[in-house]
Order: sequence, then C-alpha cells, then structure tokens
Amino acid sequence: MKYWVPVYIIGFTIFYFSSLSNPPEPFILKTPDYIKHFFEYALFSFFVLRAFKNTDIFKKNFGLFTFAFIILFGISDEIFQSFTSGRSSSLFDVGIDSFASLFLIYIKSLIF
Repeated sequence: MKYWVPVYIIGFTIFYFSSLSNPPEPFILKTPDYIKHFFEYALFSFFVLRAFKNTDIFKKNFGLFTFAFIILFGISDEIFQSFTSGRSSSLFDVGIDSFASLFLIYIKSLIF
C-alpha cells in the first residue's frame, strides 16, 4: 500500500491543476505545454510503475499495466479538463502522456 501513496498524491495534484481555469506556470521560463506534459507524466509513470511492480497481482506485467493506466488516466484528465472553463482537451496531450510513459518504461527496463 505504501507504494500507492505517491500515485494518489500525484494523480490528485494533476486533477487539481486541471480544474483551474488559469493554472500557475510551474517553471520560471515559459515552457511549451507538451514539455510540461512529458515530464509530469514521466514522473507519474515512475511511481505508477513502482506501485504495480510491488503489487502481487500486477507483478508479472507491471509495464503493460503502467502503460494502460497512464493512457486511461490521461484520457480521463483531458475529459475532466474539457469541463473546466477556459481550458480545452487535446488528444495530442494524451499522446504526449503516453509517450512519456513508454519512454520511462523503456529507460527503466534498460536500468533494471
């Protein structure tokens, strides 16, 4: 259960910022949206991967479960964001989120 706590915190944080009409800029320099999405979801994927890897029923295919989870979370986040005034949803963002997850899973597989 302890491995899931960061997943809950990051997931909640993502949804919180998606609910803001004008979220604060997290970086000092203006950064393109796709860069923010990439790093945000790569970090999220790291913790999701770790949680699945340490959960008995998901151990065998933890990379696949991580990728599926991130895709579904990204889609749900974009749908949620579409209901926020001043915000829009984008399939491109879901693609960046998914790519970040695949990238993290690949790098992690090279290291471990």
